[in-house]
Amino acid sequence: MTDHDPKRVAALDTLETRLQKMLDGDLLETDFWPALNADADAIRAKHCGDDLDYAQGRIDCMLKNVGMVPGEDEGEPCER
Repeated sequence: MTDHDPKRVAALDTLETRLQKMLDGDLLETDFWPALNADADAIRAKHCGDDLDYAQGRIDCMLKNVGMVPGEDEGEPCER
C-alpha cells in the first residue's frame, strides 16, 4: 500500500460520505451525476499523474460499491 497525502485521503473520504448521503436522500438521478461530478472534478483538479490515478481509482471504487457501475461487484474494499 502506498502512503497517500492525508489531505487527499480526507477529501476522498468526504466525497464517499457525501455520495452515500446523496443516495440515501431524495436526490433525483438527474441531479445526482452533476452533484457528484462537481465534487469529483474539484478533487481531480488538484491531482496529476499517480495522484490522479489514485483519486480516480477511489472514485470509481466508490461508485462501484454503491451499485452505480452496472455489472461490477459491490463491496470490494477501496484503496485508502
